[in-house]
This record gives sequence, structure tokens and C-alpha cells, in this order.
Amino acid sequence: MLAMLSLMACEMMPRNTLKDCELQCKDNPKAKACLIFCDCIHQKGHTLDSCLAEYDKAPADTVKKKVK
Repeated sequence: MLAMLSLMACEMMPRNTLKDCELQCKDNPKAKACLIFCDCIHQKGHTLDSCLAEYDKAPADTVKKKVK
């Protein structure tokens, strides 16, 4: 049971509100896709399956390193 709960903690979840959904995007390697996922669910009203499919297809964000 604990293993199942820990696996679910890593999945994208729509959460109860747009604000709560967006909180999970902060440290997400697909932060841009995460925000689009939240908008897809909470603002556009699309299904969880369709929004997750788009999120899953999105690449990880590229990190630009600061030049000293």
C-alpha cells in the first residue's frame, strides 16, 4: 500500500483548484507542460486523460545555464 501511495505522489494530478495544481509545477522537470496541463483541466475543462496525454508527450524543459 505504501509503495502504491508513493508512486501516486509522483504522478501529475489535477488537484482541487488551479492554484493547487500549479504548485506541483514549481520543481517539475516539465514545468511548462505542467502549467499547460493545469490550464487544460481547470480552465478549458478537458478530460484528465486528454490533458495527461498532452503532458506525457511534452519534452522536459531545457535549462539555460547562466554565463559568468
